[in-house]
Amino acid sequence: MQKEKTKGGSMPKIKAIFKNKTITLFFILVAMCILLGIANPKFFLYQNLMSLSRVVAYTSVIAIAELFVILIAGIDLSVGAVCGLGAVMSTMLFVKYQVPLVPSIAVALIAGGVVGACNGGMIIGLRLPPFIATMGSTQIIKSLALLLTNGKPIIGVSAAFLAIGQGTFLFIPIAVWILAVVAVIFSILLNKTVTGRRLYALGGGAEAAKFSGIKINKLTMFSYLVSGCMAALCGVILAARMGSAQGATGAGYEMDAIASVIIGGASFSGGEGKISGTIIGACIMSVIRNALVMLAVSTYLQSMIIGFIIVIAVAIDQFRKYSATKTEKRIIAATMAGK
Repeated sequence: MQKEKTKGGSMPKIKAIFKNKTITLFFILVAMCILLGIANPKFFLYQNLMSLSRVVAYTSVIAIAELFVILIAGIDLSVGAVCGLGAVMSTMLFVKYQVPLVPSIAVALIAGGVVGACNGGMIIGLRLPPFIATMGSTQIIKSLALLLTNGKPIIGVSAAFLAIGQGTFLFIPIAVWILAVVAVIFSILLNKTVTGRRLYALGGGAEAAKFSGIKINKLTMFSYLVSGCMAALCGVILAARMGSAQGATGAGYEMDAIASVIIGGASFSGGEGKISGTIIGACIMSVIRNALVMLAVSTYLQSMIIGFIIVIAVAIDQFRKYSATKTEKRIIAATMAGK
């Protein structure tokens, strides 16, 4: 009897654990790493893990940028272009104009924030759909980055700048430390502040949020501003990782960012998503890319596979949304019938 009781009591706990999206994703990530390690033991080599952790760092940062707009049922297709602008601005100021490291990075983040604010302004002031507004700004920012560099890479970055993307502190990459600071700050913002709760409320329904007294325009502007700043920070880390920057830096990264956010449990309908889930989603995307390289998959096929993953992730999100809506309608129907 005691055994049966213990068994009966443990099963609900296990089910409860796996109902948590973040924990489920974490177990999927661990399983992927184990399988990849079995397929290619080099996966667990120190050099590969360090390289992978740096990729996870900047992928997570740009995914967090995307999370803030997807939370309010928006989208930012310009994060890849802003990443390139951040890389170009920081390295150009540091290398060409001899501006100290911290001010160079600060100016790059401000530039990203300005782009984010412009995106927010177009969405709020001109009533443009987020897809159109950010797609247009993508082309503008790409051209601006190419004009600034004259189409040539910026090289000659010193060790102080390179340390951001290549250095370590306490045997952990500095880029990972940066991600940890960003993750803690924004986790507190989303989970422990009024602004965070209002962002989730806005994503859950703009009309309901408006009637609740939430200032929709200010929150929208804030979300796109954060997105721009974080995308630029990703560009700084990426430039330091590669040791150079060019106008095309960050091209296509918006796709990985969107996929990471959706895989991490967010929804295009807004109101869902966590920093922890987004980071795990970025880890999964990075591990998949690492696996494709280690298993010597053709670069042409790699893009195709990543494309399929993005489509599947979005399809799952839409199915989840459809199921939730159907369940809600069934509950309402049953309630009305009971009356």
